[in-house]
Amino acid sequence: MKNAKKSMFITTILMVAVLIVAVSTATFAWYTATTSISATTAVVSSASSTSADIGIDWTANLATTSTSITLDSESKVLPMVPTAAITEGATAITFNSAPINLDGKFTGSVTNPAPWTIKHVEGEEPDQTTYTSFHVINKNYNEAVTVKMTVTDLAGDLADNLCIAVFAGTQVIGVFANQDYNVGTITIGNESTALGTCDYRVAATTGSITLPEIAARQSVQISVYAWINGGELTSFYANKDVASFSFAFAPANA
Repeated sequence: MKNAKKSMFITTILMVAVLIVAVSTATFAWYTATTSISATTAVVSSASSTSADIGIDWTANLATTSTSITLDSESKVLPMVPTAAITEGATAITFNSAPINLDGKFTGSVTNPAPWTIKHVEGEEPDQTTYTSFHVINKNYNEAVTVKMTVTDLAGDLADNLCIAVFAGTQVIGVFANQDYNVGTITIGNESTALGTCDYRVAATTGSITLPEIAARQSVQISVYAWINGGELTSFYANKDVASFSFAFAPANA
């Protein structure tokens, strides 16, 4: 009798343990495979000038007195991959993203998300103007200036996965990223490891990107794209503080 009770007790414990494992596994499998993973929006960032001769404004306003602007966006920084390697002078970047299953293979459907871009709206209705780029202005009357751009205040759980492509006019002049980032076309059924990598980058925490030379009393128009390196919308990205970042500008010889 005593052995029977002991056996029943052990059996009950084992059943409970198996049930807990089964429930945990089912929850993990559903959560990892789901496509509705949210990435928090990038926090408000700022760009600041370290030289009295450099102005920053939403337009090429040579009389600007601004030394900082606010970068904002309604979109989110999402995990995605450029469909092709980024090179200097590129004029367009397209992206893929897709969920991944427990076997490490892309599943579901491929999306073409837009990267996080800055947005600024000023003026009252109906005369609102929306800007998705800004201008770095050389206010010096006599001399051209070469300006370098750096990323500052980079923080957050996914800071090392953050990639920021910088455009001068319509051409890419550099990518801030702390590691090589994935590139390639996502194909359903393929493993994520099949994607290639791109090493066209400067370190976000220590590197700088040099803007084209700005003639006296002229400006250069700057746009930025930001995304999280990767293509997998998995539980790894859920409830993560994506990253916060700011830009700083200074003469290249400063």
